[in-house]
Amino acid sequence: MSPTADRPARARRVALAALLPVVLGALTACGGDDTDRDDRDPTGTGAGPAAPTAPTPTATLDSTRLAVEASVEVDADAVVVTWSVTNRSGAPVLVTNRVPDDSGRLSDGPDQTYVLPGDEPGRVELAKRVLPVAADAVGDAFPWIGVTELDDGRELRETVRVPLPLRAYAPPAPGGDDVRLPEPATSVVFCVGVLSGREPAWGFKDDGGIARVNHGRAAEGQTTRCSEPVALP
Repeated sequence: MSPTADRPARARRVALAALLPVVLGALTACGGDDTDRDDRDPTGTGAGPAAPTAPTPTATLDSTRLAVEASVEVDADAVVVTWSVTNRSGAPVLVTNRVPDDSGRLSDGPDQTYVLPGDEPGRVELAKRVLPVAADAVGDAFPWIGVTELDDGRELRETVRVPLPLRAYAPPAPGGDDVRLPEPATSVVFCVGVLSGREPAWGFKDDGGIARVNHGRAAEGQTTRCSEPVALP
């Protein structure tokens, strides 16, 4: 999956389609009271132990009220995603765009993203969404994600640059296996999550003025939009 400087960039702008609802099983990874627990005990590996193979959150927002678009480009040394969410739902929503870095801290820039196996052979997903997590993930690395509140009628826009070759990076997930990206990786897709409402059970905490929620707990309140796949060199 090494980049080649003389290969032309590939880009595609698409309206991101809503996923079909998926019935979620009970997720126990982040159970219990958050009040006295520190969820930021990173492994420092930068790759995380495991990752789900497909987006699984329940669709909760009408796609006509949530406009999500993305431009995905693969150049010689990076995947560049310019994406936006426009909220037309009539109420504030929470966009799960603040992925912690490999030290468990929220980075100042937008480039930090999860990198995990996609839902088709050869596919890699770049994700800014709540993920299912392993049952023993409490106190382990990255069982949370920061959110940005987006008022009705407002737009959130980011450009994300993920270096090539892509390297696995995700919170602990069901199964307990190490994250392994497909070899060869032939395509890439970008997914972003949006939460409707503000349920205390999602495990809200303040992190330097930025709200964060627990993976697993917030999955049932999430709507996910994923781009069409774009070929990798």
